[in-house]
Amino acid sequence: MSTPSASRTHALNRVRLKAERLWLHPRAPSVVLALLALLAFVVILRAGRGLFFFGDEWAFLLHRRGISLETFLAPHNQHPSVGPVASYKLLLAVFGMDSYLPYRIVVALLHLLCGVFVYFYARRRVGARLALIPAAIMFFLGAAWEDVMWGFQVGFIGAVTFGVAALLALDGGRRRDWLTCLALVVSCTSAGIGLPFLLVVAIVILTQPRPLPRLWVVVVPALAFAISVIGYGGDAQSTYASPSAAMRWGLEMAAAGFGAVCGAVGVNWGRSLLVLAVVGLVLGLRRGRVVLDARLAALLLGAVAYWLLIGSGRAEIPGLPPDTSRYTYESAVFLLLIGVTVLAGTRVTRAMGWVLAAATVVACVSAAGLFQSGPAVPRLNAAGLLPKLTAADAALGQTVNGDLQIDRDYSPDIDIRSYLSAVEKFGPAGPSLDDLRRDNQGAKATFDIYYLAITGIGPKPAPAGTPTGGQCAETTAGQDATLEPGRRYLLTSRAAAGVQLRRLATDVRADEAPTPLAANAPAILELPKDALREPWTLRVSGAPVRICAV
Repeated sequence: MSTPSASRTHALNRVRLKAERLWLHPRAPSVVLALLALLAFVVILRAGRGLFFFGDEWAFLLHRRGISLETFLAPHNQHPSVGPVASYKLLLAVFGMDSYLPYRIVVALLHLLCGVFVYFYARRRVGARLALIPAAIMFFLGAAWEDVMWGFQVGFIGAVTFGVAALLALDGGRRRDWLTCLALVVSCTSAGIGLPFLLVVAIVILTQPRPLPRLWVVVVPALAFAISVIGYGGDAQSTYASPSAAMRWGLEMAAAGFGAVCGAVGVNWGRSLLVLAVVGLVLGLRRGRVVLDARLAALLLGAVAYWLLIGSGRAEIPGLPPDTSRYTYESAVFLLLIGVTVLAGTRVTRAMGWVLAAATVVACVSAAGLFQSGPAVPRLNAAGLLPKLTAADAALGQTVNGDLQIDRDYSPDIDIRSYLSAVEKFGPAGPSLDDLRRDNQGAKATFDIYYLAITGIGPKPAPAGTPTGGQCAETTAGQDATLEPGRRYLLTSRAAAGVQLRRLATDVRADEAPTPLAANAPAILELPKDALREPWTLRVSGAPVRICAV
């Protein structure tokens, strides 16, 4: 008769054996890969709630209008932007500007596709199960949140994703040269950071027998890049860092990449890991455990080229550290590709497999938290920008200050004239007035301030002899007067005074300066008819003000 303890042991053994059989099933790695990708997709979308169009995105939304070669080929900040411009045009035509979700979905899916490509690249070299490790690290690369969650980075993500796709196609030999070339064209016309992948492919082809007939594979994408940057780049000037500064910055970028792969952000951990990796690679080469073939040499040179390329253009920009999120992504990809190339043919014991799996889980959980904490500035910017956009939407059809910039610090490409032109074609970007009415008082006050700035509504010097055609009332300092849209009012005061207008907010903001009224200098206040149902409220300060309907 078996004891309860023996029964439990038998049951546990049965569960273990069943789990092992499932894990050893040929399709198990593919199922795990799909589940990891789905989990990462959910994590990224949930962490990105509250984000909205930010920074350079507005250049594509507002200033790449029409269909012409220049629209697509003109570079942005000296990066080719064919892919990003095409993506934004398609998303604008289908979804408009009122939701950021479709734009986030596109960049998140491209990111996951890059992780899948890394998996297939690794599977060829270390096997399907070990290949899940670099794929999982890619899926949850939280240190590179900027590339994964900011729609504008569809260019960077596209360049890296199709760069890895080119390396995959290169594994297929000459019969897939057309696919390698196509992937490189997409990579090099999405962002300048596609060039290191072009270099990798060129080195591999040149080190193989009969390379000359295959050079078109790299010449075509190189020409596409040159046409965009040189042919349509105009006279854009850049300041480049000195070689020593670029090298120092590049080394720090490499360290940040090591930190990102291990689930951390910054260069502190990464420096130690970089040193260990270099020492391990050198020892492996000396002892013959690592073979420096054309692919490994090309990847090493491609990574160094990337770090020097970014370092030469960014090392001397104040306030831009080497561990900047958007530059970490490609570093991590190159390090993972180099790692699996070095370890090609490696087999691990079951115990070591469990250790690697546990370390990967810890790194991924640690990195995933960065998806939530990383975009603090864009999330805060969105909260302040949305009521400003609603103010602009409400001003559609009125006389506006077209040159006004409503987000000069983070999104200087938003000018009211261009924004309202886009609204007429694609619909509004801001929340509806009903949504804003349910928002907090800070958002309503922001709306009031920018609605006044955009429309130019406010007291202006009255022409001499302006008559009054209605009732008059005197409002003392600290009091409010209710004014109706669609009417004109004459404001006069015997002493210097100030007035503040509001529409949705229940009170004026403490930091909002009143509009001055000079003593005995009548001012006219015209309040046009608009889409809002609320009356205007006028707050008087300093001295009593007489308000007469005109």
